[in-house]
Amino acid sequence: MKLNGMKAALVGIAMVALVFTACSGEDGDDGLAGATGATGNANVTASNYTVLQADWAGTGSATFSAPSIIQSVVNTGSVQAYITAAPVSDSTVWGGLPGGNFSFSYKTDSITFLTPGFTGANFTTYYKVVVIPSSAMVDGVNLDNYEEVKMVYGIKEYDVN
Repeated sequence: MKLNGMKAALVGIAMVALVFTACSGEDGDDGLAGATGATGNANVTASNYTVLQADWAGTGSATFSAPSIIQSVVNTGSVQAYITAAPVSDSTVWGGLPGGNFSFSYKTDSITFLTPGFTGANFTTYYKVVVIPSSAMVDGVNLDNYEEVKMVYGIKEYDVN
């Protein structure tokens, strides 16, 4: 009976040794690259602004707070602005700025929409501003095309402030 116990112990030791030695060896070749995942929104922000008739204040410019425009974005990132004349909806088409008589400027914490020549502006316009830190910049993106920017940076309309 004692012999059977010893055989069982030896078999157990042999199995443990086999498991530990069977796992060692040379590394194999690397596998194929996986599929590219969805593009994320790496600190890219999108905000909507409505410039009412009264906001133009007879100057052809309207300035708004833009807290996502921080100094590092001003130095090395990108701020893109888009315009539409129609109220914002799921089917809104955005045009890149500058365009026509419309442009914009920005500095830390603020953005200014400009309509030179329309100092007595009596219309409402809608703007979308996308702020891209340098760490999130992607080469080859047509920044004038909001649909492309939206796709590349994963901007969801419900993410927009």
